Amino acid sequence: MKKTVLFVSLALAAMTANAQTKEIATVSTPTSEYVMEPMFCVSANGNYAAGDQGAVTLLDLNTGEASVFYEEENDGSFAKAVTNDGTIIGQYGNGGMDSPAAILKKGAKQWEYLPVPEGCNATGTAPQGATADGKYLVGYAASDGTYPETYVPVIWTLQDDGKYTVEVMPRPEKDIWGSVPQFTMLFGISNDGNTAYGRVVDYTGFATLGIIYKKDAEGNWSFKTVGEDWLIIGTENPGPQPTFESIVTAEEGTEEYRDQIKQLDQAIMDWWPKAEAYAHLSSAPTNQIRVNANCISGNGKYVVLATPSDGVRRYNTEDFTFDLVQGSGSYMGSSVTDNGDVLLASGFNGMYSAYICPASENMDGTTPLLDWVQANYDTTIETGEKFTGGTEGLGVTCCTPDGKTFVGFNNPQQQGMWSVSTIVRIGKGPLVPTSIQDVMTMQQPEIENGTLNIPEGVGEVSIYGTDGTQVAAFTAEGSVDLSSYASGMSIVKVKVGKLTKTFKVNL
Repeated sequence: MKKTVLFVSLALAAMTANAQTKEIATVSTPTSEYVMEPMFCVSANGNYAAGDQGAVTLLDLNTGEASVFYEEENDGSFAKAVTNDGTIIGQYGNGGMDSPAAILKKGAKQWEYLPVPEGCNATGTAPQGATADGKYLVGYAASDGTYPETYVPVIWTLQDDGKYTVEVMPRPEKDIWGSVPQFTMLFGISNDGNTAYGRVVDYTGFATLGIIYKKDAEGNWSFKTVGEDWLIIGTENPGPQPTFESIVTAEEGTEEYRDQIKQLDQAIMDWWPKAEAYAHLSSAPTNQIRVNANCISGNGKYVVLATPSDGVRRYNTEDFTFDLVQGSGSYMGSSVTDNGDVLLASGFNGMYSAYICPASENMDGTTPLLDWVQANYDTTIETGEKFTGGTEGLGVTCCTPDGKTFVGFNNPQQQGMWSVSTIVRIGKGPLVPTSIQDVMTMQQPEIENGTLNIPEGVGEVSIYGTDGTQVAAFTAEGSVDLSSYASGMSIVKVKVGKLTKTFKVNL
C-alpha cells in the first residue's frame, strides 16, 4: 500500500502561523521497490532525472514513468547530465574507459556517439556537464600522445544540423612547479554557456587546483585557477621534478647509464621533501581539492569546491572571491542553486548524508537537507508499494537552479536494500511513485539470514567490505551460504541477466 506521512515535527504554533504561506514539499521514493537506478542528475527545469547502475534510466518527474536503456553487451553505460528535453549526456559502452562519450535522446533506441577531438582517443573521452538546452557539453578527452597532457578539457557545440562539433579548450601550460600538468578536466557549464569549471592536476598527480572558465562576447575562453592559497603552504618552490630526460643521457647498458639512473633516483628523493614543504600534496584524491559534478549554479555565478583542510568553499565566478561554507574536511560539495544555496554531502562508512547551507544564513553552518525541508515547507512523504523504509538517510544530492527539485539517493533503512533514489519536489505536486519498468521481469534474488537465494538464472556475485574492497567474486545459482565468503558488514552485488541488485548485510 502507498503510504502518505505528514511530518509533525514543527511546533504547533509555528505550523498555524505558516500554514497559509508555506509551499508543499513532497519527498518521493520513485524507485522504491528496486535499487538498480539511483538518480545522479536532474534537468534544470525539474522535469527529468537520470541515473545508472547496471542500466541507464530516465525518470519523468511529473508522471513517475521510468525508461530503462540496457544492452547486455554494453553493460556499464553512464548518465552524467540530463537536459530539459530528457536527453541523457554520458558514456555508452562496457564501463570505465571503454565507454566513449555519447548522448541518448528521450525515446531513442540507440545512443549517438559524440565526436572525439583530433589527437585524442574515443575511450577515455567523457562529457560531464551540459547546458539546460544541450547546446553545449563539457568534459575531457584522453590524449593519444599528441598532447603532452594525459587529459585535456573539451567542449561540444550543437550545430544547426543537429550534430555536435568538438574542440579542445585553452588550459594552463605549466603547473605550480613549471611542468606540464597531467590533467585539465571540465565538470560543468552554466546554462548560458558562458562559464565552466573543472580541475587541474599537476605533473606529479598529487596537487590539484580548481579552474574557472569565462567566455567573452567574441566567444573566446579565458581561465583562472583557484585554490593556490590552500595548496601552497611554503615560500621556496623547488621547481620541476627531475625527469629521466633531464639527467639520463648515456647509452643504455653502460656504466655511465647506471650511474645516471642512480643520480636520477637520488635527485627525485631530494626533490620530494622540498615539494612537500612548498605545497600540500596528497596521493589520495579525497585529500586533494575536490571538484565534483553539478557544482556550478545554473546562472554561472557560483562554483563549489572542497578542500581537506578548509572544508567547502563557494567561489564567486565574477570576482573569484569565496565564502567558507563548511570548515570541516569531511564534507564535499554536491550542488549549488542560482541564489547561492549550497548542497553538501558528508560520508561515513560509505554512506553519505545530504546537507544544505542556505545563502540567507550567511554561509555559517549546515543543516540536514530533510530537516531544512521540514522546517520551511509543509512536507509529506510519498513512498512506492512494498517500500517500508524511511528516507532519513537522504544522501548525495543535486538540485535544479531554482532550488525547488532535489534528486539523490539514500539508505532506506530496509533489509536487502542498499540505496534508493529519493526526489524532493517543492511546490510542484507529488511524483507518482513507480518501479523501474521493462527490466525486472524475473523473480529477484534475496538474502535472508546470510543465505543468498537466486530463484531464476545464474548470478554473478561480488562481495565488498564497507571500505569498498572486493573480498569475493563468483557465479552461483539456487541458494548460497555467503558466510563462507565473508564476515561482518558487507556489500553484496548480484547480477542476473539484466537485473542488478545490491544488498548491505551483516554476514
